[in-house]
Amino acid sequence: MLTYRFKHRSIQPSFQDYCENLIFCKEAIMNKRDYILTRLEERIKERYEPPTYYPIRRAAYMNFMQRSYGRWAANEFLSYLKQSKGALTESGERFAKMMDEYSCKGKNGWMFSIAHDVAEDLLDYIYTL
Repeated sequence: MLTYRFKHRSIQPSFQDYCENLIFCKEAIMNKRDYILTRLEERIKERYEPPTYYPIRRAAYMNFMQRSYGRWAANEFLSYLKQSKGALTESGERFAKMMDEYSCKGKNGWMFSIAHDVAEDLLDYIYTL
């Protein structure tokens, strides 16, 4: 509990002061969260653009699929963070771990491997903010 000291007496803040301070801290945390999510949306739009063509050759097709999966993964990462209640970094790490686990199962391992890489890339971006 906060205690303010003046010369010979100490004054404890009132319950109302405590509540106002708590509300201010909560708003500051929510504003930081909204700021990070907004910047993350901008990063996804800038970095993970949709493919503009449908390829004919195999190499171009693989690049097309990688870009498509990357865009899907970035949008899934963002929606997962928006729905999470905890810290963004912890939620992002959970998402990356889930994608890593899914990449070892079944036929769609390559898709989830790309999703893991995208999640790690976006997590690094969150850490820089």
